[in-house]
Amino acid sequence: MSGSSAIVARYKAELPSIAVMLAVLGVAWYFMRIHPALLGGIVLCVVGAPLFPPRFAWLASLIGFGGLAALAYFYFGSTQTGIALAAIGLILAATSYFSKGRL
Repeated sequence: MSGSSAIVARYKAELPSIAVMLAVLGVAWYFMRIHPALLGGIVLCVVGAPLFPPRFAWLASLIGFGGLAALAYFYFGSTQTGIALAAIGLILAATSYFSKGRL
């Protein structure tokens, strides 16, 4: 399978979970009015993770959400948002890492 068709296949496999995450993000933005920089970063993390090879996608999620947590905590001064983004990043990275059968 060539590189681009492998990415397309991964997006097709992960499309339902990406759609659910983006729908939840849309509802959260509607009710919480998340800053556009944080919103764009979350969308980039959710949609961009399948671009990485499967064995590194968990790391991309972890680094992306860790960076967003640092942005929320240090730049915006929002402790709760920073902790929530860090927790989301850890949960997504752990589920992605352990779902690949690495245990």
